[in-house]
Amino acid sequence: MISAIVLAAGKSERMDRCKQLANFGDKCMVDQVISSVEKSKVGEIIVVLGHRAEDIRRKISKRDVKMVINEEYEEGMSTSLKSGLLEVSDRTDAVLVVLADQPLIEPETIDQLIDEYRKSESSIVAPVYKGVRGNPVILDISLRDEIINIRGDIGARNILNDRRDEIREVEVDTPSVVFDVNTREDLERVRKNFGG
Repeated sequence: MISAIVLAAGKSERMDRCKQLANFGDKCMVDQVISSVEKSKVGEIIVVLGHRAEDIRRKISKRDVKMVINEEYEEGMSTSLKSGLLEVSDRTDAVLVVLADQPLIEPETIDQLIDEYRKSESSIVAPVYKGVRGNPVILDISLRDEIINIRGDIGARNILNDRRDEIREVEVDTPSVVFDVNTREDLERVRKNFGG
């Protein structure tokens, strides 16, 4: 089984407001991301909350997800990744690490990554768009101890760098894997160009 860990705990400091709650169409951004993940082949979804956790929880309360509070979210993305990893099912073969600020991610792209993970022998599967590696990324559960030992606001970047020869890169035809919303300008651009 593939377990999705949606990282939604950050403070959005570059945006000066909680970007997870920013309107995107008829949903908030994190709800849009979860909606896409729900339509994919993942077996379970864990959403890691931190900053404004209760506000976000209310917005996604109707979703079939497991919500986890990361009390240490200010220490960086790695603490959220660990919080989610500690909650995955015992049947989990790999985790799909999903960023809550990628509202354009599509279930078909997620399924393409999952299919590649299942047929390859790679412990890491990552999407690539026009030569640029993006997100979400699949990490085999065998990397669990390494992930647990990560520190800071880098997510799994060190693991990807240390194991670059083990990464199965999957060429995708959508820029959604390399686009995330970090500023108000990013949000306006995505709303204008993609109807969010």
